[in-house]
Amino acid sequence: MRLAIQVAATLAAGGLVVIAMRRVGLRGKRAVGAVAMVPVITACLLALPTYREQINELLDAHEANATLTARDVRLGNGIGINADVDFLAWAKRHLGDEETFGFVIGSSDEAGSLEQWALFQLAPHVAVEPPASGDWLVFYDVNPDEYVGHADLDVYKPGFAIARSPVGP
Repeated sequence: MRLAIQVAATLAAGGLVVIAMRRVGLRGKRAVGAVAMVPVITACLLALPTYREQINELLDAHEANATLTARDVRLGNGIGINADVDFLAWAKRHLGDEETFGFVIGSSDEAGSLEQWALFQLAPHVAVEPPASGDWLVFYDVNPDEYVGHADLDVYKPGFAIARSPVGP
């Protein structure tokens, strides 16, 4: 029923536009073009209430994202899972060209996500298994003293460090 009323209203509006166009002196294609615009405008006006919620969500998201820095955008997923993105950037600066690394992560509810984020952040360096077979060991939220035989331990903060692998160069 609602659709029938909307169609009837659109046809009535189109008829009023034709009458108005004839009074102004428009005939033929221009009058038809004006009438064709009526359903388009009507559809837009009828759609606005339907899409109001989505439009408000988009505007709210835009407002929230407007304050993000380029760093926030680039590292947002890592920050979202509470990854120590600054440590990973620091560790990456220590890795030389074409060097590999083993990643040793402590126990965490987000261990899988943290590992995936770390592998992404440390790219293009390649992670290897077992961890000690790489050129470097990257210790993330774990005590590096549990792993014996590493040299050149460089501590970022307690639980976060890198070291030359005992089997690396």
